[in-house]
Amino acid sequence: MPNCRDTLDPLLAEAKLVQDEIGVVTNAIAQQQERLRTLADRHRYLTSPLRKLTAEVLERIFKAALELPSEKSRKSVLINFCLVCKTWKAVAYATPALWTPLVLSLPSSARMTPREYDTLVFWLSRSPKTSRGLTIISSRLEHQHKAETCSLLDPLVAKLLKEGPVLDHLHLHMMRIQCLHSLLDLVGPPESRSARRAPRPWDSLKTLGLTFRRFNVPADSPSDLNDILLRIPQVRTFELNLPYRWLAKATHCIIIPTGTSYFSDLTTLTLACDWGPRIPLAILDACVNLETLTVDMLGNDHDSFVQTAKKESRRISLAKVCFLRLRQLHPSNISILEILDLPSLCELDVSIRKPRAFGDSQDQWDIPPGFYEHVKTLYARSGPYLRRLRIRGGIIPEDEWHLLHQLLLYMSRLTHLTLDEVEFSSSLLKELASGNGQTLPCLAVLELFQLPLHLSPLLVYAFLDQRRVINAASLLDPRPDPLKQVALSYRKDIKGPYLQVLDGVRRVFMEIYGIDVSLATETWRRNNPLTLTIASVRSLSPLFLDCTQELSEMSAER
Repeated sequence: MPNCRDTLDPLLAEAKLVQDEIGVVTNAIAQQQERLRTLADRHRYLTSPLRKLTAEVLERIFKAALELPSEKSRKSVLINFCLVCKTWKAVAYATPALWTPLVLSLPSSARMTPREYDTLVFWLSRSPKTSRGLTIISSRLEHQHKAETCSLLDPLVAKLLKEGPVLDHLHLHMMRIQCLHSLLDLVGPPESRSARRAPRPWDSLKTLGLTFRRFNVPADSPSDLNDILLRIPQVRTFELNLPYRWLAKATHCIIIPTGTSYFSDLTTLTLACDWGPRIPLAILDACVNLETLTVDMLGNDHDSFVQTAKKESRRISLAKVCFLRLRQLHPSNISILEILDLPSLCELDVSIRKPRAFGDSQDQWDIPPGFYEHVKTLYARSGPYLRRLRIRGGIIPEDEWHLLHQLLLYMSRLTHLTLDEVEFSSSLLKELASGNGQTLPCLAVLELFQLPLHLSPLLVYAFLDQRRVINAASLLDPRPDPLKQVALSYRKDIKGPYLQVLDGVRRVFMEIYGIDVSLATETWRRNNPLTLTIASVRSLSPLFLDCTQELSEMSAER
């Protein structure tokens, strides 16, 4: 009788061999599956749509992303772009526009280290050479009156202005005039441009801006401003932001030096000032070659230089000014349009928005009826030149819309019209669309921004359609409508069904008129500078970016 053990042993041995082969094959399959997954991941990486984007497309995406409202700072978004992959980093490094404007915030009594200075120079070197701009904000505390506490009094800040990358635009924010006086002592007087060596950044400036947050005697000597105007480099574009009058004392001591040609050589001036009449009028009188003038009245409603000049029947002649921009203009100062003699004016840009410091729930004033008459007078004096009108902010009362309509009828040579966040009745658009008189026959660009939702874009289209009808019906001179560009944007109501409303508008345009319309909504507009602080500038060094880049790529490979 055969032994069962002898029969089972070969079977067990064969089963073990098969089991071993199964293990080998299973391991081989696992290895191949892992290799397959690796190849698939690599294939997805190589065929990713992001890798198909050209450098030019990535540049446009980066620029657009940095302009979007975000809780993250522009600096953080830019660093994240550099950490995605080597391609994105290379594109970001090769796109100078991403690295400007650069804002450096210096804490009170702080001093830069050499490493932080090198990092700042690196970031500046990435910005465009032809329009490199830097803003330095000194955070000197208000209760500190000694110049030694000002963060501008830093040898490395002076070194940056003397030996750093060439700058086109520089803006200095400081607590007091004395802060700038101390910085000028470190930088030294302006040097003439010599062919033997490259000019200092301080001497090669094209644009210079100065912002002071306080003025008080004796902390600030009345002669400081006079001395500064003789020591700062001569530029063509100058911005001077003086503190609110309630933050400035003894301003009557300041005298604009008559012996300097600083203001007479300017072609562009931005002046923010609500002080008494003497200083603003002296500055404007000295700007004989000015071509672009921006005046920020800071929302002041009394004792302004405008009201004083009007009482004295005084006029300021600026024969070469082509562009006039008025900001935070209180209705009581509308007569600034009357005291300025601007025979060459081409563009008038008026903002009647309130300053944020006012803290009112309503951020704009009513446009006074006298505004329209002042614009008519300015239009008549400018001859054939005034062709662009921009009104920003302001409320047109329900029973005064006809005043704006009459103004538009009067300004027949107007080629550009912009109404930005202006509250007006729909009756204005209905009247424009009625065809009662040809309005704005030369208009080429129409911009209506921040419109409320109750103003249907169909009213705008009816106005455009009426223009075509009038032009086509002209028997003596039939011609195409010169209007080439129309831009509409609607105020985004967070609580309202704005998306459904705009979708309905698009459908109506397509069904009735066969026109594909793109409409925009916006909650606010934001200036998004690239801000660095001493606390964070060290983490933005090239070494940090390179190390983090390697860690990011190692993580992606794993």
